[in-house]
Amino acid sequence: MAFISKIKCRDCGTFNTNKDYCENCGALINPKLKREKSDQKRIDDREEEERNREKGKFELFIERNRNHKNIFIRLFFQLLYGIWFIVMAIGAFIAWLFAAVAA
Repeated sequence: MAFISKIKCRDCGTFNTNKDYCENCGALINPKLKREKSDQKRIDDREEEERNREKGKFELFIERNRNHKNIFIRLFFQLLYGIWFIVMAIGAFIAWLFAAVAA
């Protein structure tokens, strides 16, 4: 037994049976597809905004020196980045530990 779905188009008022798009005007009427399309548009907008965001001076300084042509400068900044990462991981673990103890 097939499930019959009747959806009324908000644009033209035509009732459609088991369709994602209106037969009369071609508008998208499937709520699931509308939601997916809206979510994808929001994700694309966020990614575009992130790509167009200007980086700060410090961020550019670190990025430029992590990819420096001199091996010693590059290793020094990779070491600093590694130390920063470890410190942040320890901080995250301590925060998780306090939250687990408090709960």
